[in-house]
Amino acid sequence: MTLLIAAFAMRLVHLDAQSLWWDEMVTVFRSASPPSLMWADILRARNQVPLYYVLMRPWATLGQRAFWVRYISVWWGMVEIALTYRLGARLANQSVGTLAAGLLSALPTHVWYSQEARAYTLLGALAVLSYLQLLRLARRPRDGWGWLGYGATLTAILYTHYFGAFLLLAQAIPLLLQWRRNRPLFLRWAVTAGLVGLAFLPWLAIVLRAGGFRQAPIDWIADAHWYEPLLTFYTFGLGSTADPARWWNWLAALALLVSFGWGARRLLRQAGSALVSQTVLCWAGVPLFLMWILSVNLPGLPQRRSIYMDRYITWLLPPFALLVAWGWQRWRRRHRSAWIAALPVLACLALSLGALYVDPRHAREDWRSAVASLNQLATHDAVLVSDPVQRLPLWYYPPSEELTVVEAPQGPPEGNVNEWLGIPAPIPELWLITWRDNTNPHGFPAQRNQALAGGATFDQRKNWLDTHYHVAQRLSFPGIILSCYRQAGTAHDG
Repeated sequence: MTLLIAAFAMRLVHLDAQSLWWDEMVTVFRSASPPSLMWADILRARNQVPLYYVLMRPWATLGQRAFWVRYISVWWGMVEIALTYRLGARLANQSVGTLAAGLLSALPTHVWYSQEARAYTLLGALAVLSYLQLLRLARRPRDGWGWLGYGATLTAILYTHYFGAFLLLAQAIPLLLQWRRNRPLFLRWAVTAGLVGLAFLPWLAIVLRAGGFRQAPIDWIADAHWYEPLLTFYTFGLGSTADPARWWNWLAALALLVSFGWGARRLLRQAGSALVSQTVLCWAGVPLFLMWILSVNLPGLPQRRSIYMDRYITWLLPPFALLVAWGWQRWRRRHRSAWIAALPVLACLALSLGALYVDPRHAREDWRSAVASLNQLATHDAVLVSDPVQRLPLWYYPPSEELTVVEAPQGPPEGNVNEWLGIPAPIPELWLITWRDNTNPHGFPAQRNQALAGGATFDQRKNWLDTHYHVAQRLSFPGIILSCYRQAGTAHDG
């Protein structure tokens, strides 16, 4: 109980300190919109499934502020931690369960996504629950109600994230390998999986009828490199807020890797059966491998669309924490060096958690502060230039009604500014918001921050305005640059 209270407090701290970022605003928009608009928006994008938004709808009716919409993710994270304890206790002992739950509660990556209004902790809780159910059914394969509950959990997983299909495959592999020894279990699992597939088939039919997956907006994800799984292990252990340029973080990551290896060895030797050990190991490795092999650009293979993002597989954090905890316990019993190895890990985790809470370099895009500054500084006759992608942030954080908001193409003006914006009168003050998402697959913010600090040359409109107008003010926020332009000699020029 003390562990859960501490984990809960860690996730409540600074819960609303950061602005909502674009994906979280999607959550609010879909949860607060009329049902027809919610379904239309999900089917327009066709890269997500609806269960999380359906569950969020009654919650969002009670409030749409950052703290409130993120609060439900905190609770799903707590459920995930509690279930991880139960899984560790069942596979090994209560000590391993406590260590695994404690490590999971302190992992910066888990804290981060427990403080985000997205489906990741919901998916993690469902994933751990499905494995607990499967391991129980391996001992009691004739439990009809157990199979019903397991099938319902798998269906919920598929309707929470498309990568739930990777989880089903990870569970199928050990059952296939052991089907001769556990034929009744395999046959029951196959029937259950088939029924789950039938339950998901209507959604697939709806998506295909709406245009399929080819137009899903995931083209911003870069091709994966051969070393991506190594960086995923690093961020799972220390978080994206642990600077990979610091050698001591890699020393801590090495200690975690050794513990993970000890844990995998211990699982293979002491699990109740080969099926149990293979099930957990496939959970920890198969989804990561599938995401990587589908995203890496290997010679001789056809070009494909990358899907490699760590946040899509954060539901692998529980087996990661479990194997590290189990391995460290074994290491501790055999060598005193385990305590020495634990010191850099604890120190790096503490520094990473501190950066997560207070370091603005790692913060989400700060739309809240940018629009608040705009409302405070802009004159009553100012014009804000926006584009279609900014509709959602400017809906959630609306500019002052005294501002004239004009949606313009993302490219530079071909003529003068008045023709570009369709405003005949002179524009004494013009504002522009330049922003950049953190698209690094592991959440490292350096590329985003460097692009903005280097003048944001990727924004053609800003480049043109910088050349043709006087820059009266320029303010920087995490992920955002707010620029004010005035024509030289105007009354507001200063």
